[in-house]
Amino acid sequence: MPNNKHNQKLLQKLRDMVDKTYLYNGHYHKILSFNAKNGSITIVTDKEWLEITSESQLKSFLPVEDEETAARELSVI
Repeated sequence: MPNNKHNQKLLQKLRDMVDKTYLYNGHYHKILSFNAKNGSITIVTDKEWLEITSESQLKSFLPVEDEETAARELSVI
């Protein structure tokens, strides 16, 4: 049963990420949707589909305050 509670927590975290922008591997990604099954997570972003094989990889997604901030920072690069 603890595993089910853990899975529910993970799914809620993924749901909370949808429609938000994150910095991941040096690029801004807006999370559009996700699919989690068989220990693998597919995150669909506005740029690409990302295969996440461990929950710890989710920590690499750094939240961005808002899209305007991301756009402003990208224009400087």
